[in-house]
Parts: sequence; C-alpha cells; structure tokens
Amino acid sequence: DRTVFVNNLPFSTTQKDLHGIFDPYGNIVDIRLIVDSVGKPKGYGYVEYTTEEEAKSALILNRTTLHGRKIIVASCKSGKEAVVNVI
Repeated sequence: DRTVFVNNLPFSTTQKDLHGIFDPYGNIVDIRLIVDSVGKPKGYGYVEYTTEEEAKSALILNRTTLHGRKIIVASCKSGKEAVVNVI
C-alpha cells in the first residue's frame, strides 16, 4: 500500500510537522491527522505517498522522536479489512 500509519504522535503535531519529516522519503499525496468529534487530536494519522516504494522507504522513521515522543510508523493495508503491520 502507498500509505503509512503513524501513531503515538504528540497532540500538538501538525500536518506541516509530518510533511517536514516524511517528505524526504517521497512525493506525499495526502496527510490525515485523526481528530475526535470536537476536533481534538487523537495522536495518530496517515501519510499517503505516490508509490508503495516511497511508503516502504518511510518505515525507517519507526521509533524516531518527534517533539519528545517516539513515534510508531507502520505499513498500512487499505480496504474493508484494514490491518496495521507494526514492525
């Protein structure tokens, strides 16, 4: 899949923050930070690349630090039966 799952994000994380970290690994199509019904960040999101190879190259960011927190970066299977493969 062309999308990576990013977890354990500081609640202050912005799309700009993620773009800066993930951009060196390929052409980003979309960044989705997940929020609850009142707009409060839930601490995870998705980064979609143009190709599956770009997404795979971004997996090197797993367990790197962002604003003092170790983030989890994993490949993400899309579709009805979405599964996150944590490395």
